[in-house]
Amino acid sequence: MSGAEGMSNSAEGTRHLYTEAYFQGDRETSNYSGYAEASLGPTTMLAETLFRFFRPLDCLDVGCAVGHGVKRLAELGVDAHGVDISDWAVRYAETPRVVQADFSQQLLRKQYDLVVSYDVVEHVLPERLPFAINNLWQATRRDLLIVPATYENGETFDPNEPTHLTFQPFSWWVDLVVALTGARFDEAASERFAAEEHSKLFGYDHRVMIFTRLGA
Repeated sequence: MSGAEGMSNSAEGTRHLYTEAYFQGDRETSNYSGYAEASLGPTTMLAETLFRFFRPLDCLDVGCAVGHGVKRLAELGVDAHGVDISDWAVRYAETPRVVQADFSQQLLRKQYDLVVSYDVVEHVLPERLPFAINNLWQATRRDLLIVPATYENGETFDPNEPTHLTFQPFSWWVDLVVALTGARFDEAASERFAAEEHSKLFGYDHRVMIFTRLGA
């Protein structure tokens, strides 16, 4: 199945793809199975890592799925919020801080100390990427953490996940964000975050990228 199959045009978006079956199914429609339950521990650990590393007063998780991380950050005292394209994920979320929105189509109208987007940008329709990336950047007053799906060997196609529409190596994503937004890629901070236990334990250590307004 090619990445284009079953996708809508840019005006319609891809909202219809992210159903309960996508998250909770038996890997026939995605890489996930029982995502809501399986993601609780890892996402909670991520939230605690974000809190310790960035110390944000407020945070936006873009593509937060069922919002485990948003909930944990709020428990830690962060004014945390999340958006996700999936109607099912928002209904499932155990916090009203998660709302439905497609950041590749709808403007994020507030700014936050920290904006994070894990395993999300690769799902954006290619023609919507410039809007989506600029949307993420304009929503942060300080730091933007993007972690796209990549393979360490640089493969640019994911046969197991048809909703990965833009599958490119790490350097491609860094260059794209910088070219589109003028953001400063903070290589040192990216490397430090990649060395965090969560990043290493769950295979994110080779694809962490932090962009910052600090020192610009």
